[in-house]
Amino acid sequence: MGVLRVAAWQAGRAGLEGRLHHPLTMRPERAADVVRALLTHVRDALEDSGEEGRGSGPCRHEAGARFQRVLLGRASSLRAAVVECAARTRG
Repeated sequence: MGVLRVAAWQAGRAGLEGRLHHPLTMRPERAADVVRALLTHVRDALEDSGEEGRGSGPCRHEAGARFQRVLLGRASSLRAAVVECAARTRG
């Protein structure tokens, strides 16, 4: 279970720009390649359940996640980062 927690933390921290441990090889690989491998692995199950369109979500939302990481890095606090994100979301 510890490996899973570390992998989840790493994925949240690096997003799709970083490297993730591939679950089959346990070696660091480009995150986009690891996600692509996961989607290939679960494609049939997604199609069988009518959820085949769900697989593009992680890639589609990466720009927002990247922005949030940058903003958090330069904000004076987590609260300030959340306020800024909310303001940008409202327009």
